[in-house]
Amino acid sequence: MADARWGRGDEAPNDFLRLTDEFDLPPQLAGLADLPDHLKQGFGGNYVNASFPAPNGGLVQYQDKSIGVIMPTSRTNLGTPNAQMDLAVVDQGGGVVSYTHYVERDGQELPDPFDLGNDQLSGYFRVGAVNGVTIPAVAGGDEDQKAYLTSVLADAFDDSVVWVLVRGSAKLYRASMLWTSLIDDAPDNASCVGQP
Repeated sequence: MADARWGRGDEAPNDFLRLTDEFDLPPQLAGLADLPDHLKQGFGGNYVNASFPAPNGGLVQYQDKSIGVIMPTSRTNLGTPNAQMDLAVVDQGGGVVSYTHYVERDGQELPDPFDLGNDQLSGYFRVGAVNGVTIPAVAGGDEDQKAYLTSVLADAFDDSVVWVLVRGSAKLYRASMLWTSLIDDAPDNASCVGQP
């Protein structure tokens, strides 16, 4: 997954994330499409755990294989009794299992993530999407197929699945990792950033 990252001035990576499905999240997480300035660079590098004030948000996986989508609703108050987080738990099929608003002062703690789960990344990646899956134009980089992903999490239970949050979108995406030899036909069955 990290091999699909695309740094400034680098040649296109050989690895390629293809977004295959997009899933709606509860309306309370609509803010993911327009993150505050301090989170514009995404959630990668921020370890998500079950206690305040550590989590900045993003994607996490639980032992039952479900995916947590965490959005800080009061990030400036983390470390204070007013810290708040919104959490949507999504099953492997993309269905929302639950939504919870957590408030630190109420003694609430986020669920413990799977201890063998992967860390999330963020940044520019080589990305495409199958027909019907939309990548917002605001995620586009300075090259074709270059998109900014605010959270990228490899599934701990299925090596063929990667979970993604895309800049400018309040949806959860499922992706697969492909290699150059497998994407030679990409223009025939995949769209690129900003294309329908």
